[in-house]
Amino acid sequence: MAVGNNSGNGGNDLNEVVRQLAVVAQQLARNSATNGDAQGELFKKVAQRKPPTNQGEPDPTILENWLREFEKLFRAVGCPENSKVGCATYYLRGEADLWWQQNETTITALPGLNWTKFQEKMRDKFYPSFLQKQNDEEFSNLKVYRAVSFC
Repeated sequence: MAVGNNSGNGGNDLNEVVRQLAVVAQQLARNSATNGDAQGELFKKVAQRKPPTNQGEPDPTILENWLREFEKLFRAVGCPENSKVGCATYYLRGEADLWWQQNETTITALPGLNWTKFQEKMRDKFYPSFLQKQNDEEFSNLKVYRAVSFC
């Protein structure tokens, strides 16, 4: 039997499979371009609002302000949940950017990674529990001091 012999329906079936694969490849290319355009538009919307950067300072006020600004920004631009982490990490600088570069693979591999889990990871790193506890104690002492000074 000669190679390339299109006897019977075998040749037509093969041609049909090749045609269908070509159609699927074209659809995938169109979808990829559309998704890429949508992602690009989203990043433009975010950038136009000039969001703050995060340098990775171990200051809870700075961290919480940064996270809150991104929350408002995501609502304003209608950012889908699956794009929030990618948008926000672009605005990490200094220590925060180094931390992300070193931990991105591990963090993005977490099951169900979303914006909320990303925020938890940021707080774990840049507002560690020992600092939270220290601030809580300072606040408690401040309340006690104020209560005593008003008596």
